[in-house]
Parts: sequence; C-alpha cells; structure tokens
Amino acid sequence: MNTTTNSKNFISSSEYDWRLALCDARGSIAHVKMLSARKIIPPRDAAKIIRALENLSAEIRVSLAAGRRPSLPAAEDIHYAVEKEIIRRLGPVGGKMHTARSRNDQVATDLRLWLKEEIPSIISSSRRARKAILSKAAANISAVMPGYTHLQQAQPVLFAHWLSAYNEMLMRDESRLADCLKRLDESPLGAAAFAGTSFPVDRRLTARLLGFERPMANSVDAVSARDFACEFVAACAVLLVNLSRFAEDLIIFSSSEFGFIVMPADYSSGSSIMPQKKNPDWLELVRAKAASAVGSLMSLLALTKNLPLSYNRDLQEDKMHVFAAADAARMSLDVSAAVARGLQVRPSRMLSAFNKDYLLATELADYLSVKGIPFREAHRAVASVVEEASRLGVGLKDIPLASYKKRSAVFGRDLYLCLDPRRAVASKKSLGGTAGYNVARYIKTELSLLKKI
Repeated sequence: MNTTTNSKNFISSSEYDWRLALCDARGSIAHVKMLSARKIIPPRDAAKIIRALENLSAEIRVSLAAGRRPSLPAAEDIHYAVEKEIIRRLGPVGGKMHTARSRNDQVATDLRLWLKEEIPSIISSSRRARKAILSKAAANISAVMPGYTHLQQAQPVLFAHWLSAYNEMLMRDESRLADCLKRLDESPLGAAAFAGTSFPVDRRLTARLLGFERPMANSVDAVSARDFACEFVAACAVLLVNLSRFAEDLIIFSSSEFGFIVMPADYSSGSSIMPQKKNPDWLELVRAKAASAVGSLMSLLALTKNLPLSYNRDLQEDKMHVFAAADAARMSLDVSAAVARGLQVRPSRMLSAFNKDYLLATELADYLSVKGIPFREAHRAVASVVEEASRLGVGLKDIPLASYKKRSAVFGRDLYLCLDPRRAVASKKSLGGTAGYNVARYIKTELSLLKKI
C-alpha cells in the first residue's frame, strides 16, 4: 500500500473552495476598480482585468448553474486559480490585480460574500417549509390528537396546534440567521496580510462596491475573525436540531403503533426483504444531517479556539464546515417542506389512540378548582380516581358518581361533561392555547404574513 503523502494535495483547498469562485471574481473586480480609481494601477490595465474577470464570471455562472465545478487552472486554492486564469488570458498585466491585497483578506472577503448570498437562500427555504407546515395544519384544523409529555399521553391537543409549534421554531431559526447576516456585513478587503497596506487604498469604496455595510475597523481582526462562520454554523445546527425533532415526531406518528399520519410515497422507501415496509428514510436522513451539523459546529469551534492572532493556515479548513452546514440546512428544509405537503393525516386514528380517557384527568382537576377546591387537593382526588379506574381496567367515564363523591363532595354529574376530548381542546382559550379559534386565527395570520414577505 502506498502511504506516501502528496504535500501539494495536503496543503491544497481546491477540492472545496472552488465554490467561492464567483465571489472571488466579484471581490477582484471591486478591488481592481478601486486600484484604478486611486491611480494605483493604470486605468487601461484595470479595464482589461475587469473585462477578463467579468467574462470569467459569466463562464463560472454557467458551470455552477449546471452543477459543475468551474474550469480553472490547477492551483493550491481558488484565489490562485482565478489569478492564474486571468494571467493566462492577459499575460503579466493580469498579475496587477493582486496589488495591495493578500490571500488573507481575500479569502475572508470571499467567505463573507458567499454567506451574504447563502443566508437569504436558506431563509427562503425555511419560509417555504413554514408555508407547507401551516397549510397542512389549516387543512386539518379539527383533528384532535393525544398530546404528549415524556412521550406519555398527557392532554388532548389539535393536530394543527402541535404542527404549528414547528412554525415558531423555524421563525426563530430565521431570526438567528438574519442576525448573523447583520454581523458579518463588514468588508475585510484592504486589510492585506493583517497589518493594512502602504498603498493609498479606499476600503470604503470596495466595501460599497461589494454591498457591505462598512469596512472592518481593525486589520488584524479582519483577516483572522471567524466568529461569523461559527455563528452561521451554530444557527444551522440549531435549525437542523429543530428539523430533526420534526422528523422524529413524524417518524413516530407514522409507525404502525401510532398510525396518526401516512408518509408520502415519494419520501418513503421499501425494505429490500420485507414487502410490507414503508420506511421514512428521508426524514431519518434529516436527523442524520442534524448530527453532521452539530459535528461541523464542534469542529469549527475546536479549529479556532487556540489560534493566536492573526491569520493561521488552520483557517483554510473553516470553509468545509460552513459549506456542509449550509447544504444540510437547505436540503433538510426542502425535504421537510415536501414531506409536510404530502402527509396524509388520519384524525379517526388519532381519536382511537386515546388511552381510555385518562388524559382528561387534568380537566377533572380543573373542574374541582373552578368549584373552589385548592388545586393540589383536586389533583390528589383525581389521581385517586385514575388509580381506581386503572386497577379496574375502565375509563374515567365508567367510574360511578358515588366513587367520585368519596374523593370530593363537590363532584356532580356534570363532571362527565369534562370527559370529552373536543370539549377539553375547546376550553384551552388562553393565549397560545390549543382552542380551535386560537389555532385557526394563528394559522391565518401566519400564512398572511408569509404571503407579504
């Protein structure tokens, strides 16, 4: 076995940083325009370089749109590859585009530019997922299911109310991503290697040309900061953990033991040996992507935790974790949206799954509280009734009134009205509760807001 390490391959980042090709060309165009405006290089040379970079950018777009890696010269990284291609097309004059900059500020700029495009794309995917989730909730507004804590039946809730919880989670995920976008909206370009440059550059001009809010204030920080990358990957990891919970709920609810939903056929797989199986493979992979994103976050934090200022070559490997987290977030959002759209909901199975009527015990405790019994006393009284019903193997509605009165004299025949899941759901009128009116209004409002975005 050949164990010889190719030193050039070891130090190269070209296997993954080609995804920055378009951002690198864009950053170079802005830099050359500034060099010309500041008379650092002749305008005629700048015009040639800019034209060549624009032509190259058009070719890169075609390749990326087709899902292909751009055709560029072999090089240690994307920055050298783009520069080599421009020099190949123009000759030595092409080398002037690297005046007054370093690969250190160049790569920091490229990565921020890439995230400025990627984050809005992920937010858009999240909004499509939320629309699919809310639309499915709206189509099943009357379905009542057992609600769970500790995966034990707890209280009845509307299926739409349960589903809408994921809309709230994804909105927070979008907010985290938007906050991250605000903080990374600064340009490192012009910081050069780390100390700045003696050339009379105009960093405000390049920041403006690239759409940044401002240039970064400290050149050392500009080339070495990767907290923006950590923050982005952290936001993706949290988003994917939320999607993993969504996937897990649907996987459980689609199992034969629950049967609350039927997974869409296009997002299920059969078994290689068991003909009856319908495996939720897509959602299982959403769970796996969440694990990978958490791993990417840990890797990136570990990568940066002991780095002295300013730039270190370790930072070359930040991009693979950023790209992996972004891809996982976007793909998982798209899959989750498609699954939500294709779900078949089974309201009758949900109702039949109620564990007798024990999960209505809280309604009885509230019934006593309304009649003036301290809640802890009411809780003990109802717990005693539940214990008797469980011992006899019957439901709460099957326990005679006399047995209830032994626990509390205030029990009346109207207690049996509490033992209706739909009535229990309708009674939860508090803000954010599961009452049908609350849920329907919430879904209508949220869908309306999504249409305006």
